[in-house]
Amino acid sequence: MATEKEKTPKKASANKVATATNIVKESPQSATKKATVKKAVTKKAIAAETPIKPVTEKQTEKITKKKASPKAGVKVKVESSYISVSFQLIYGTNFGQSIYIVGNQQALGAHSDDKAVALTYVDQSHWAVNVQLDKKMLAEKGLNYYYIIKNEDGSFEKSASYQLEIPSEYASVNITDAWNFSGYEQNAFSSDVFKVLTSKTIASIEKSALKKGTHQFKVKAPQLAPHHVVCILGDMEKLNNWNPEKAILLFPDKESGFWKVNLTITERKNPVQYKYGIYDIAAKTFVAFEEGENRQLLKAATEAKNAILNDGFFRTN
Repeated sequence: MATEKEKTPKKASANKVATATNIVKESPQSATKKATVKKAVTKKAIAAETPIKPVTEKQTEKITKKKASPKAGVKVKVESSYISVSFQLIYGTNFGQSIYIVGNQQALGAHSDDKAVALTYVDQSHWAVNVQLDKKMLAEKGLNYYYIIKNEDGSFEKSASYQLEIPSEYASVNITDAWNFSGYEQNAFSSDVFKVLTSKTIASIEKSALKKGTHQFKVKAPQLAPHHVVCILGDMEKLNNWNPEKAILLFPDKESGFWKVNLTITERKNPVQYKYGIYDIAAKTFVAFEEGENRQLLKAATEAKNAILNDGFFRTN
């Protein structure tokens, strides 16, 4: 390739005559190398002469967002600000009756009976409804609610209130409530058990009963004799198949007034049958089951990953 100098013809001097041997031709590789060096030097020179502008806060934010953007095809899990709560009430209604729920959360009418949320009939002894509750509001106010039974003639009856604390990490929870008559003593929890049981025994029950599980069973039992505690048994392996020698003890939660136990219940087609009982902690022996028919955990409740069962009161004569 001829250089720029060679392309421009000049007049030959009197003493020198340009010949083909005087023309020096550059190789393609040499020309490319020179062009690259020239280009690099030019950019460097320009960069040196150009004043450095400070990066603005807006530009920094754009850069940060760009770096934080996920790669294509990568799924980003976005945590919901709401929790799906399924309420199920155990109550045998008569023809023409309907059931509603009212609570301190906006989705439950904000304690206004005029904004009560209707439950749907499931079977002759179960009604249910599903709502989305704000996690932030739950953390601030907790969950407080009650049910209303409305009759065909317009009359109605309210239950006593229920109070719950739902763990913030839950994405959904299934709550099963037994009807809590407003005439019952809500704080009728005997603290005698704490006077009789040693702190070591209580700690042992707490460790066993409150370990992590899918379902929390809760019941009130204010009329207990000294050394007696509440236990539970049922028709599945996790409930020790009705074996009284393997009674599962509940922990007495003085603050809430409930006896509690957390168990892992797996899904199954048929309802889970269970009952509460009395266990003598001193004699280390099973005493008796509560009165009445077996309690039931329906299929929908066994499918739940997080479930709370408010079973009302221990049944006695």
